[in-house]
Amino acid sequence: MRILNLEFKNFASYGNTVQKLKFEKDHNDLILLAGSNGSGKCLSGDTEVEIDIRDEKLYKNFIEFIKK
Repeated sequence: MRILNLEFKNFASYGNTVQKLKFEKDHNDLILLAGSNGSGKCLSGDTEVEIDIRDEKLYKNFIEFIKK
């Protein structure tokens, strides 16, 4: 799965402003999130994540993976 963009708001100290991260389609670099403990690298159990997968087969495979 390739993440093309990420948007969030009301998360930690970011407030109600939408934050956007866009990733290049044709770039194959590994992305590492680094930070000190408690800085917000992980998601808590009540975090909502919206994923838009347009390929039907990939979507079905992803849903099956999540159910496991």
